[in-house]
Amino acid sequence: MKELNFMTIGDKNYFPIINYALKKLALFYPTCKFFIYDWGFTTEQKNILYSYPITVLIDWKDNLDKQNGYKEVISKYYGYNPDGDIRKHEYMLMQKPHCMLDCSKRIKENLIFIDGDATLINPINELFEDGFDIGVTINSYVDIERAAKMGIKSPLNSGVLFFTTHSKKIQLFIQEWIDQIKITRRVWIEQTALSLLIEKHNPDIFKKCKKNGNIKINNIDINIRILLFERYNFYKLEKGFDLNKTKIIHLKGRIPKLNRVIRKFKLSYFFPRFIKILPKFIQVKINQFIDLRTLADFLYQTKKITYLRKQLPNIISRIKYRFLR
Repeated sequence: MKELNFMTIGDKNYFPIINYALKKLALFYPTCKFFIYDWGFTTEQKNILYSYPITVLIDWKDNLDKQNGYKEVISKYYGYNPDGDIRKHEYMLMQKPHCMLDCSKRIKENLIFIDGDATLINPINELFEDGFDIGVTINSYVDIERAAKMGIKSPLNSGVLFFTTHSKKIQLFIQEWIDQIKITRRVWIEQTALSLLIEKHNPDIFKKCKKNGNIKINNIDINIRILLFERYNFYKLEKGFDLNKTKIIHLKGRIPKLNRVIRKFKLSYFFPRFIKILPKFIQVKINQFIDLRTLADFLYQTKKITYLRKQLPNIISRIKYRFLR
Protein backbone atom coordinates (compact mmCIF):
# COMPACT_ATOMS: atom_id res chain seq x y z
CA MET A 1 0.00 0.00 0.00
CA LYS A 2 1.70 3.13 -1.27
CA GLU A 3 -0.59 5.80 0.15
CA LEU A 4 -3.36 5.86 2.75
CA ASN A 5 -5.71 8.79 3.28
CA PHE A 6 -8.65 9.42 5.58
CA MET A 7 -11.05 12.33 5.55
CA THR A 8 -13.93 13.78 7.54
CA ILE A 9 -16.05 16.91 7.77
CA GLY A 10 -17.30 18.85 10.75
CA ASP A 11 -17.59 21.99 12.80
CA LYS A 12 -17.09 22.94 16.45
CA ASN A 13 -19.93 20.68 17.58
CA TYR A 14 -18.22 17.59 16.16
CA PHE A 15 -14.76 18.44 17.44
CA PRO A 16 -14.68 15.97 20.40
CA ILE A 17 -15.33 12.98 18.17
CA ILE A 18 -13.09 14.16 15.34
CA ASN A 19 -10.30 14.74 17.83
CA TYR A 20 -10.80 11.22 19.19
CA ALA A 21 -10.75 9.80 15.64
CA LEU A 22 -7.56 11.75 14.96
CA LYS A 23 -5.85 10.19 17.98
CA LYS A 24 -6.86 6.71 16.85
CA LEU A 25 -5.61 7.25 13.30
CA ALA A 26 -2.32 8.67 14.54
CA LEU A 27 -1.93 5.49 16.59
CA PHE A 28 -2.97 2.97 13.91
CA TYR A 29 -1.54 4.70 10.82
CA PRO A 30 1.14 7.25 11.82
CA THR A 31 2.18 7.85 8.19
CA CYS A 32 -1.32 8.42 6.79
CA LYS A 33 -2.95 11.75 6.04
CA PHE A 34 -6.19 12.80 7.72
CA PHE A 35 -7.97 15.46 5.69
CA ILE A 36 -10.36 17.38 7.93
CA TYR A 37 -12.78 19.71 6.16
CA ASP A 38 -13.40 22.69 8.39
CA TRP A 39 -17.05 23.68 8.39
CA GLY A 40 -16.64 25.93 11.43
CA PHE A 41 -14.07 24.98 14.07
CA THR A 42 -12.92 27.49 16.67
CA THR A 43 -9.34 28.78 16.58
CA GLU A 44 -8.47 26.76 19.69
CA GLN A 45 -9.90 23.60 18.16
CA LYS A 46 -7.93 24.12 14.95
CA ASN A 47 -4.72 24.53 16.91
CA ILE A 48 -5.35 21.19 18.63
CA LEU A 49 -6.05 19.47 15.31
CA TYR A 50 -2.91 20.98 13.79
CA SER A 51 -0.82 19.57 16.63
CA TYR A 52 -0.99 16.11 15.01
CA PRO A 53 1.45 15.55 12.11
CA ILE A 54 -1.11 13.57 10.08
CA THR A 55 -3.63 16.47 9.99
CA VAL A 56 -4.42 18.29 6.76
CA LEU A 57 -7.02 20.94 7.60
CA ILE A 58 -9.05 22.26 4.64
CA ASP A 59 -11.00 25.48 5.15
CA TRP A 60 -14.37 24.82 3.49
CA LYS A 61 -16.43 27.53 5.17
CA ASP A 62 -16.38 29.82 2.11
CA ASN A 63 -17.88 27.01 0.04
CA LEU A 64 -20.91 26.75 2.31
CA ASP A 65 -23.92 29.03 2.12
CA LYS A 66 -25.53 28.14 5.44
CA GLN A 67 -28.11 30.92 5.18
CA ASN A 68 -29.48 30.59 1.66
CA GLY A 69 -27.90 27.47 0.17
CA TYR A 70 -30.91 25.36 1.12
CA LYS A 71 -32.96 27.18 -1.53
CA GLU A 72 -31.27 25.10 -4.22
CA VAL A 73 -32.63 21.95 -2.57
CA ILE A 74 -35.72 20.66 -4.35
CA SER A 75 -38.63 21.56 -2.07
CA LYS A 76 -40.95 18.72 -3.15
CA TYR A 77 -39.90 15.15 -2.54
CA TYR A 78 -41.64 11.88 -3.19
CA GLY A 79 -44.18 11.59 -0.39
CA TYR A 80 -42.56 14.38 1.61
CA ASN A 81 -42.54 18.17 1.67
CA PRO A 82 -39.80 19.42 4.01
CA ASP A 83 -39.82 22.80 5.67
CA GLY A 84 -36.92 25.26 5.55
CA ASP A 85 -34.99 23.82 8.48
CA ILE A 86 -34.97 20.30 7.03
CA ARG A 87 -33.91 21.65 3.65
CA LYS A 88 -30.96 23.37 5.36
CA HIS A 89 -29.96 20.03 6.84
CA GLU A 90 -30.30 18.36 3.44
CA TYR A 91 -28.18 21.11 1.87
CA MET A 92 -25.35 20.46 4.33
CA LEU A 93 -25.48 16.72 3.70
CA MET A 94 -25.27 17.37 -0.04
CA GLN A 95 -21.89 19.03 0.49
CA LYS A 96 -20.29 15.73 1.58
CA PRO A 97 -19.61 14.36 -1.93
CA HIS A 98 -18.26 17.75 -3.01
CA CYS A 99 -15.71 17.60 -0.18
CA MET A 100 -14.88 14.01 -1.16
CA LEU A 101 -14.39 15.05 -4.78
CA ASP A 102 -12.07 17.85 -3.72
CA CYS A 103 -10.10 15.51 -1.48
CA SER A 104 -9.78 12.86 -4.20
CA LYS A 105 -8.02 15.44 -6.37
CA ARG A 106 -5.39 15.98 -3.66
CA ILE A 107 -4.34 12.32 -3.39
CA LYS A 108 -3.10 9.45 -5.54
CA GLU A 109 -5.07 6.53 -4.10
CA ASN A 110 -6.93 5.01 -1.13
CA LEU A 111 -9.39 7.38 0.52
CA ILE A 112 -11.51 6.42 3.53
CA PHE A 113 -14.36 8.78 4.40
CA ILE A 114 -15.84 8.84 7.90
CA ASP A 115 -18.54 11.20 9.11
CA GLY A 116 -17.66 13.73 11.80
CA ASP A 117 -19.52 11.55 14.30
CA ALA A 118 -17.68 8.31 13.43
CA THR A 119 -14.30 6.93 14.47
CA LEU A 120 -12.03 3.95 14.02
CA ILE A 121 -11.50 1.85 17.11
CA ASN A 122 -9.40 -0.83 15.37
CA PRO A 123 -7.19 -0.97 12.24
CA ILE A 124 -8.80 -1.91 8.90
CA ASN A 125 -5.79 -3.36 7.08
CA GLU A 126 -7.74 -6.32 5.70
CA LEU A 127 -9.83 -4.05 3.45
CA PHE A 128 -6.85 -3.08 1.34
CA GLU A 129 -6.27 -6.70 0.37
CA ASP A 130 -9.88 -7.44 -0.64
CA GLY A 131 -9.72 -6.42 -4.31
CA PHE A 132 -12.65 -3.97 -4.55
CA ASP A 133 -12.75 -0.32 -5.63
CA ILE A 134 -15.64 1.08 -3.57
CA GLY A 135 -16.74 -0.34 -0.23
CA VAL A 136 -20.11 0.63 1.26
CA THR A 137 -22.16 -0.50 4.25
CA ILE A 138 -25.91 -0.90 4.39
CA ASN A 139 -28.19 -0.39 7.36
CA SER A 140 -29.64 -3.35 9.21
CA TYR A 141 -32.42 -5.04 7.23
CA VAL A 142 -34.86 -4.21 10.00
CA ASP A 143 -34.04 -0.51 9.61
CA ILE A 144 -34.20 -0.75 5.81
CA GLU A 145 -37.71 -2.24 5.91
CA ARG A 146 -38.86 0.30 8.48
CA ALA A 147 -37.54 3.19 6.36
CA ALA A 148 -39.14 1.77 3.20
CA LYS A 149 -42.56 1.91 4.86
CA MET A 150 -41.95 5.63 5.41
CA GLY A 151 -41.11 6.15 1.73
CA ILE A 152 -37.34 6.35 2.35
CA LYS A 153 -35.36 4.40 -0.23
CA SER A 154 -31.87 4.51 1.20
CA PRO A 155 -30.42 1.11 2.19
CA LEU A 156 -26.90 2.52 2.27
CA ASN A 157 -25.35 4.45 5.11
CA SER A 158 -23.03 7.00 3.55
CA GLY A 159 -21.44 7.90 6.89
CA VAL A 160 -18.50 5.60 6.12
CA LEU A 161 -17.17 4.95 2.60
CA PHE A 162 -14.08 3.11 1.41
CA PHE A 163 -12.36 4.08 -1.85
CA THR A 164 -9.54 1.57 -2.26
CA THR A 165 -8.50 2.51 -5.77
CA HIS A 166 -6.67 5.27 -7.64
CA SER A 167 -7.73 8.91 -7.66
CA LYS A 168 -9.10 9.07 -11.22
CA LYS A 169 -11.54 6.24 -10.58
CA ILE A 170 -12.59 7.79 -7.25
CA GLN A 171 -13.28 11.12 -8.97
CA LEU A 172 -15.26 9.42 -11.72
CA PHE A 173 -17.51 7.64 -9.22
CA ILE A 174 -18.08 10.67 -6.98
CA GLN A 175 -18.95 12.90 -9.96
CA GLU A 176 -21.52 10.31 -11.06
CA TRP A 177 -22.90 10.40 -7.51
CA ILE A 178 -23.17 14.21 -7.59
CA ASP A 179 -24.99 14.01 -10.94
CA GLN A 180 -27.43 11.51 -9.43
CA ILE A 181 -28.11 13.88 -6.51
CA LYS A 182 -29.28 16.53 -9.00
CA ILE A 183 -32.12 14.33 -10.22
CA THR A 184 -33.06 12.69 -6.90
CA ARG A 185 -36.35 13.74 -5.36
CA ARG A 186 -36.35 11.78 -2.09
CA VAL A 187 -35.37 12.58 1.48
CA TRP A 188 -31.76 12.10 2.61
CA ILE A 189 -30.78 13.17 -0.91
CA GLU A 190 -27.07 12.39 -0.91
CA GLN A 191 -27.48 8.99 0.74
CA THR A 192 -30.51 8.02 -1.33
CA ALA A 193 -28.78 9.13 -4.52
CA LEU A 194 -25.82 6.90 -3.73
CA SER A 195 -28.15 3.94 -3.14
CA LEU A 196 -30.00 4.62 -6.39
CA LEU A 197 -26.77 4.95 -8.36
CA ILE A 198 -25.47 1.58 -7.22
CA GLU A 199 -28.84 -0.15 -7.43
CA LYS A 200 -29.43 1.13 -10.96
CA HIS A 201 -26.43 -0.90 -12.16
CA ASN A 202 -27.00 -3.80 -9.74
CA PRO A 203 -30.75 -4.30 -9.10
CA ASP A 204 -30.32 -7.07 -6.53
CA ILE A 205 -27.20 -5.86 -4.75
CA PHE A 206 -29.00 -4.94 -1.53
CA LYS A 207 -30.48 -8.40 -1.11
CA LYS A 208 -29.26 -10.32 1.92
CA CYS A 209 -27.08 -12.75 -0.02
CA LYS A 210 -25.41 -10.21 -2.32
CA LYS A 211 -21.96 -8.84 -1.54
CA ASN A 212 -20.48 -7.68 -4.84
CA GLY A 213 -21.51 -5.44 -7.69
CA ASN A 214 -20.13 -3.50 -10.61
CA ILE A 215 -20.65 -0.07 -12.15
CA LYS A 216 -19.40 0.92 -15.59
CA ILE A 217 -18.77 4.63 -16.10
CA ASN A 218 -17.22 5.82 -19.37
CA ASN A 219 -16.27 2.19 -20.12
CA ILE A 220 -14.37 1.94 -16.83
CA ASP A 221 -15.38 -0.85 -14.46
CA ILE A 222 -15.73 0.01 -10.78
CA ASN A 223 -16.10 -2.90 -8.37
CA ILE A 224 -18.52 -2.43 -5.47
CA ARG A 225 -18.34 -4.37 -2.21
CA ILE A 226 -21.10 -4.50 0.43
CA LEU A 227 -19.44 -4.60 3.86
CA LEU A 228 -20.89 -5.58 7.22
CA PHE A 229 -22.19 -2.54 9.08
CA GLU A 230 -21.65 -4.44 12.34
CA ARG A 231 -17.93 -4.33 11.67
CA TYR A 232 -17.26 -1.26 9.57
CA ASN A 233 -20.04 1.20 10.40
CA PHE A 234 -21.65 0.13 13.65
CA TYR A 235 -24.37 2.51 14.78
CA LYS A 236 -26.57 0.45 17.11
CA LEU A 237 -24.51 1.49 20.09
CA GLU A 238 -27.24 0.79 22.60
CA LYS A 239 -26.71 -2.94 21.92
CA GLY A 240 -23.00 -2.85 22.70
CA PHE A 241 -20.23 -4.10 20.43
CA ASP A 242 -17.25 -6.43 20.33
CA LEU A 243 -14.12 -4.37 20.95
CA ASN A 244 -12.01 -6.84 18.98
CA LYS A 245 -14.22 -7.31 15.92
CA THR A 246 -15.84 -3.90 15.45
CA LYS A 247 -13.59 -1.55 13.46
CA ILE A 248 -15.62 1.66 13.14
CA ILE A 249 -18.40 3.03 15.34
CA HIS A 250 -20.84 5.69 14.17
CA LEU A 251 -22.84 7.87 16.55
CA LYS A 252 -25.18 9.07 13.77
CA GLY A 253 -25.71 12.59 15.04
CA ARG A 254 -25.68 11.72 18.74
CA ILE A 255 -22.85 13.66 20.34
CA PRO A 256 -22.33 12.41 23.89
CA LYS A 257 -18.89 12.38 25.43
CA LEU A 258 -17.24 9.68 23.38
CA ASN A 259 -15.01 8.48 26.20
CA ARG A 260 -18.12 7.64 28.22
CA VAL A 261 -19.54 5.63 25.33
CA ILE A 262 -16.31 3.67 24.95
CA ARG A 263 -16.02 3.10 28.71
CA LYS A 264 -19.58 1.87 28.96
CA PHE A 265 -19.17 -0.72 26.23
CA LYS A 266 -15.79 -1.80 27.49
CA LEU A 267 -17.60 -2.74 30.69
CA SER A 268 -20.35 -4.59 28.83
CA TYR A 269 -17.69 -6.41 26.80
CA PHE A 270 -15.26 -7.38 29.55
CA PHE A 271 -17.59 -8.28 32.42
CA PRO A 272 -19.01 -11.43 30.82
CA ARG A 273 -15.43 -12.58 30.19
CA PHE A 274 -14.38 -11.69 33.71
CA ILE A 275 -17.26 -13.70 35.19
CA LYS A 276 -16.15 -16.78 33.24
CA ILE A 277 -12.85 -16.98 35.16
CA LEU A 278 -14.65 -17.16 38.51
CA PRO A 279 -15.46 -20.51 40.18
CA LYS A 280 -18.54 -22.22 38.74
CA PHE A 281 -20.69 -21.92 41.87
CA ILE A 282 -20.15 -18.13 41.90
CA GLN A 283 -21.01 -17.89 38.20
CA VAL A 284 -24.26 -19.71 38.84
CA LYS A 285 -25.21 -17.41 41.70
CA ILE A 286 -24.43 -14.28 39.69
CA ASN A 287 -26.40 -15.46 36.68
CA GLN A 288 -29.36 -16.20 38.91
CA PHE A 289 -29.98 -12.69 40.06
CA ILE A 290 -28.37 -10.14 37.76
CA ASP A 291 -28.04 -9.53 34.07
CA LEU A 292 -24.42 -8.83 33.20
CA ARG A 293 -25.25 -5.96 30.88
CA THR A 294 -27.32 -4.38 33.63
CA LEU A 295 -24.32 -4.74 35.93
CA ALA A 296 -22.13 -3.02 33.36
CA ASP A 297 -24.63 -0.19 33.01
CA PHE A 298 -24.84 0.12 36.78
CA LEU A 299 -21.07 0.35 37.18
CA TYR A 300 -20.91 2.85 34.33
CA GLN A 301 -23.40 5.04 36.16
CA THR A 302 -21.74 4.89 39.58
CA LYS A 303 -20.11 8.28 39.15
CA LYS A 304 -23.58 9.77 39.03
CA ILE A 305 -24.15 10.07 42.77
CA THR A 306 -27.89 10.53 42.60
CA TYR A 307 -28.26 7.39 40.53
CA LEU A 308 -26.00 5.47 42.89
CA ARG A 309 -27.95 6.56 45.96
CA LYS A 310 -31.20 5.42 44.39
CA GLN A 311 -29.97 2.08 43.11
CA LEU A 312 -27.54 0.92 45.81
CA PRO A 313 -30.15 -0.12 48.40
CA ASN A 314 -31.97 -2.13 45.76
CA ILE A 315 -28.77 -3.86 44.63
CA ILE A 316 -27.81 -4.67 48.25
CA SER A 317 -31.24 -6.11 49.01
CA ARG A 318 -31.07 -8.31 45.92
CA ILE A 319 -27.64 -9.58 46.90
CA LYS A 320 -28.84 -10.36 50.43
CA TYR A 321 -31.93 -12.12 49.15
CA ARG A 322 -30.07 -14.30 46.68
CA PHE A 323 -26.92 -15.12 48.61
CA LEU A 324 -28.10 -15.17 52.20
CA ARG A 325 -31.46 -16.87 51.94
